[in-house]
Amino acid sequence: ACLQSEANNLMLHEDLQERMILFRYSFIRKPLHIFRTVPPVLTAEFAEGFERVKKEIMCSLIGCPSNELSLLDFELCKFPIHKGGFGINEVVEISKAAFVASLIDYHQQNGFCLTELLEAPNRGFHLQQLVETSNLFLADGMHIADLLLMTRLAESDSTVQHQLCEKLSAARFDTVMDSIKIRNSRHFVWVRGLQNEVAGKWLEIIPQYNKLRMPAIKFRAALRHRMFLKAENFIPGIRCACSRRGQPVFLDMYGHHLTTGCNTNNTRIVLHDGVKKELNYCLQYSGYWTLEEERNLFIRRTERRRPYDEHNLRPDISILNYNGNAARLLLDVSIPATLSYANGNRVSTTDLGKRAQAAHEDKIDKYGELSRINGFSFKPIIFESLY
Repeated sequence: ACLQSEANNLMLHEDLQERMILFRYSFIRKPLHIFRTVPPVLTAEFAEGFERVKKEIMCSLIGCPSNELSLLDFELCKFPIHKGGFGINEVVEISKAAFVASLIDYHQQNGFCLTELLEAPNRGFHLQQLVETSNLFLADGMHIADLLLMTRLAESDSTVQHQLCEKLSAARFDTVMDSIKIRNSRHFVWVRGLQNEVAGKWLEIIPQYNKLRMPAIKFRAALRHRMFLKAENFIPGIRCACSRRGQPVFLDMYGHHLTTGCNTNNTRIVLHDGVKKELNYCLQYSGYWTLEEERNLFIRRTERRRPYDEHNLRPDISILNYNGNAARLLLDVSIPATLSYANGNRVSTTDLGKRAQAAHEDKIDKYGELSRINGFSFKPIIFESLY
């Protein structure tokens, strides 16, 4: 009842960005002490109830009733951000990992030989539960002593509880991804594209400054966009003002065409220029001297025939005080639509990353040799705009 009351107060918090931060960093950690001190067999019902409360909060963030968020989509939310989720954890896994980790930590810190205690005939209820719960983390033929050894050998910045959670989460992750692939190949490609260290950085930002804040309507749209959910208030059958090879383009329910596929009102150019200016601002803030679209850089030309004059090329950013073995470091930005169906095409699960790779190769082909013979270094900057 107390947790439900806390959840209700959280769901009344109007700032959705702050609500998500409080949810991830505070609310989901509230029962951790219970899980570390009480065997999972006694907390199973509580853990299931806590999962239901978590789902209510998640639905309040994305703006839908609890019964409209599918079990599979909610399962995906529980994985870390760098795996395409929201880092809100699986409570049943936490309860088991926390209990085992607590006893291992206690006995290791106090110099007890846990292996001998577990082999004693009268080992007590908690140690018996430790043995039974530890079996979840052991492969065939392994003994709990092997588990103790593995946790000791792990890197120092990784807790025992974190290591154990990772073991359970890895197996569940493969199952969830297989289910997504069967249900919707487009969603599968989408989630695969989210599995990196940068696609979810906006979720980890603490909005200390106004520039880092997102209005509630934009934050909710971003959450639904990441979760591959239908955009709010979407009306099927609406045509875009643009066309593709003379054929009409209809808006997709996820908003992907409007995000990157459409160039009405020079949308893609505006997106490119916005990223370029933000990157240039970050470089200047870090102490670099930069110029945008510097002219007359390429005095020497390559021997290749080009459909354009190489002398007139202007890379997006030139870094003047570059510390490498070149006079300048040249940067050029490209923002490909990674999911090709955003432009009206079909998508295959084998297409992941092809557009980004192709954009990278195009930039190298255009500027790589030309920069080298003129004494410059060159780096393409490729952003996958759908993520």
